[in-house]
Amino acid sequence: MKRKILITVVLAVLMLVTAPLSFAENKISILVSGQSHASLYPCRCPSNPSGGVSRRSTAIKEARIEERNVLVLESGGSFAGGSYDTNSQTTELDKQRTKFYMESLVKMGYDAALLSSEEFNFGDDFLKEVTLQYPLDYLSANLKGEFKPYIIKEIAGIKIAVIGITDSQVKDKTKTQYLKAEKTLKDTIKNIKSNKQADLIIVLSYLSQPEAIQLIEAVDGVDILISSNNPFKQANAQKVGEAISIQTGWETRGLTKINLSLSDLVKGEEIRLTLDEEEFKDKENKNLMLVEAEIINLGQDIKDDDEVRPIIPECFKDTDCVKTGSISKCENPAAKESKCVFSQIKKVGFIVIKPATCRLCNIEAVIARINKILPDTEVQYLDEDTPQAKEIIKELGIRVLPVYLIEQSSIEDEAISAMGQALVKQGNYYMVDPSFTGISYFVNREKIPNRLDVFFDITTPEMVKILDVLQELKNKRPEIDIHLNFLAIEDPEKGIISKNGRYEVEEFLRGACINKYYPDRLWYYLSCRLSDIESTWWDDCAVKFGMDSGKIKGCAQAEEGKMLLKDLIKLTQELKVVFGPTFLINNQEVLSSQGAPSEEELEKLFSALSGE
Repeated sequence: MKRKILITVVLAVLMLVTAPLSFAENKISILVSGQSHASLYPCRCPSNPSGGVSRRSTAIKEARIEERNVLVLESGGSFAGGSYDTNSQTTELDKQRTKFYMESLVKMGYDAALLSSEEFNFGDDFLKEVTLQYPLDYLSANLKGEFKPYIIKEIAGIKIAVIGITDSQVKDKTKTQYLKAEKTLKDTIKNIKSNKQADLIIVLSYLSQPEAIQLIEAVDGVDILISSNNPFKQANAQKVGEAISIQTGWETRGLTKINLSLSDLVKGEEIRLTLDEEEFKDKENKNLMLVEAEIINLGQDIKDDDEVRPIIPECFKDTDCVKTGSISKCENPAAKESKCVFSQIKKVGFIVIKPATCRLCNIEAVIARINKILPDTEVQYLDEDTPQAKEIIKELGIRVLPVYLIEQSSIEDEAISAMGQALVKQGNYYMVDPSFTGISYFVNREKIPNRLDVFFDITTPEMVKILDVLQELKNKRPEIDIHLNFLAIEDPEKGIISKNGRYEVEEFLRGACINKYYPDRLWYYLSCRLSDIESTWWDDCAVKFGMDSGKIKGCAQAEEGKMLLKDLIKLTQELKVVFGPTFLINNQEVLSSQGAPSEEELEKLFSALSGE
């Protein structure tokens, strides 16, 4: 399945071609992976186990068969280890996994690979060993090593320069001389253009999105900047001035594909890039390049490649072995002779306690998810008002429903292992963690009609859009009382903490102070800040909406800010909400969303829960 992301962009690129080229011959596809952290296998994601180098190789081969002009690039974060490697084991095993990963890139015929700070995770000597053993064009224009600053590839008559820019974090990992990215990139582009070596400039980097945008704005001549420092996020693309900034998805669970389609070209004239397909098809418009980006999902529908699969071990650990309805064990892990051995799971019986009324419960979907891991489960349903359910609720101190339980005496170790961290010991039972099942209803909680609580943090997907939707709902249904709740807690020893660290807590403190002194402008401030949360210039958003940034800062840094923030996280702490966006409706029923629900959806939901 391919998900297409359209990007509106107009660029000026000087093309030097000798003759007009037809539409069919002038399509270039750029396939990009990044921040893979030597992920050899598909992720263990219950709903969509995607990724893996064998599937990626199949997707690349299919692209090369379907299309004549393909460029394949790795945008940094290739090596195992580091903060965002979810498969990390020991240093030696991570080194082994890295070598297998780089061998797979060579086998797939990558055109170039960026050297980012992650490639120095195990030191200079190991990097040198890998680059010699697995020959690729390793790129870095701003490291004084034996690396190429850029390569030139001619595809469909277009000369494309691919420049490597290493991120500044590398300075903490190597003694190799690091040159400032901005100046180096300017000098490199100047050299390429003065010698007329290329018509299109692509930059590979391992930068965050704000850093990438800042670099594009500072350096003229960049056409496409691809960056991959995008932990736990989906791939995305946006226009920045006359350039495009594209970020790859984490662990390459999907392969980013950039399509460049060219109209008839006239020698020496400027080319305009457009996303408007109708404009592109207009025969009167010459010298047009249509830019599209899409994600090739590396899901279960893509077969393993018979050439790449044999060169990597079958498994490094038990969890690399996945087979529905079976217990997995990795024999001889991390070796080419490794083997996944499976044994059948015996039938498991679940007790599901349901609330008396719950319009948001989706028990059947949860059982279906469990059945993917433990097939043929037996389910006993209990209403919360029955004597057996009441006894279990009291015994285990259950606060949220539905709850999914297995008696400890009735489940084997293999089934516990198959469910992994989804099972939590609770008295004489194993309970399926609410993060796996979702929460729908709080037990014995007072109903407060027309109250809506929204829980979020600074990384909550589409939170800016959610704020817009909530504002629409407020305007249309003023009787609905909407409360914003930050995802943070108060620790007895550490004080106020949140999952995104001190930076996030400081933002929450400012938000709490704005909520007191400028309550009518908090939403506007949050919408502004969350649009560019990695910027340090928070006061720009305060000034934009007529607030005194000095007053806000003074409050946030004083005890006053802490006391105000405690009020805004009280409900978060009480209900133990850990991810956003989460919506608590009428103080009883909970809805979690993958993104921004529409205003109409929220209004219908309130009407249904209120019996309207």
